Amino acid sequence: MPREKAKTLELEDDLSYERRQWRIERFSWVIMLMIIIGAVCGLFGGAGLFLYNKAPLTTTGDTEMEYPRFGRFMSALSLTFRATGTDNTISTISIEEHYLNTMQIDNITPSPEKVEAQNGMLIYSFHGSPRQVSFNLKANSIGMHDATISLTGQEAVQIHQFIYP
Repeated sequence: MPREKAKTLELEDDLSYERRQWRIERFSWVIMLMIIIGAVCGLFGGAGLFLYNKAPLTTTGDTEMEYPRFGRFMSALSLTFRATGTDNTISTISIEEHYLNTMQIDNITPSPEKVEAQNGMLIYSFHGSPRQVSFNLKANSIGMHDATISLTGQEAVQIHQFIYP
């Protein structure tokens, strides 16, 4: 009995092409994973796990500032100062004038009683010593923004933000 030939497609295997495709596929998976991790961390300006940074403004840590590490050009940003101690309040906040020139101030809650310019800093004084102060800002320029911020009688704190287009 004659042996029948198997009915299959006669395609040649190109192993070097397949290996190249596998490398490209693995590289693509790594890039997609990096994009997902960046989005979860808030790298693209959305609300990510690490979008906001908290910095203590006093040596005892009972007053803190919360600010976004990343933002988008002309989108809302917020600097929030909180007195967390039982007897703590916020009477004055000093912010570097250069930083505020790169931002547009939309609102300050509560409104400051007075604002003074002194040694390259803008000093905001508040009536009644509130326990929380919020600066609602919009970035006027793209790139890295650094600022020096302090409360009266406390050491200055440096903040760093990156603004995306």
